[in-house]
Amino acid sequence: MRILDPKVGGDVDRAQFFAEQVRGRLIYVEGPGWYTWTGTHWENDDSRDQAVARGLVHEVSSTLLEHAKSGSAAFIDAAKVFRDSGRIDRILKEAKAPSCGLRKKVTDLDADPYSLNFANGTVNLRTGERRDHSADDLVTYVVAYNYRPEADASRWASYMEASQPNDPDMHRFLQRLAGYGLSGSTAEEKLAFFYGGGGMEKEFLLRHCKRSSPRS
Repeated sequence: MRILDPKVGGDVDRAQFFAEQVRGRLIYVEGPGWYTWTGTHWENDDSRDQAVARGLVHEVSSTLLEHAKSGSAAFIDAAKVFRDSGRIDRILKEAKAPSCGLRKKVTDLDADPYSLNFANGTVNLRTGERRDHSADDLVTYVVAYNYRPEADASRWASYMEASQPNDPDMHRFLQRLAGYGLSGSTAEEKLAFFYGGGGMEKEFLLRHCKRSSPRS
């Protein structure tokens, strides 16, 4: 860790130093505000006092104090800069500037409609390949299930036959529709209406599709 000289520079320099320490763990999005990386997705800090972002400033200060144990007074002086409430406010204000590298646009978030973020990784919906979670993907949600391509689908097949008996074309259509609903794409510009008599389990299908899709 480089030493921040508290006697040189101003709030912009401190903000840039802070940004260096939290890169990959904190971003600022125009509108919603601060987001922190949880390890699986970015989570919005919607507290009015920027509690999470301020907590990371405190963390940087504590890290500097740990380095001070090596005997360098410069680290102690630098840590003090990040322990003043007024300076913290100014540091966070300046850290929102594009030059600090933390600022993003709302349109940068969840930008890939064909990526679905599961508890055990992010899946390419076109190929079915899973990769490790990455802060660079700027994903703001996570499905509460693990992706298991080898999972048994017999219950789905049984449900399709029970609700739409002897209609394989409808089974394939509903499966495509459910898969399309998992994506973030609106390219098809389609709106599906479910109709029919009782006992066809329409609500069951919609409820489970909604549970599987954080975008719904």
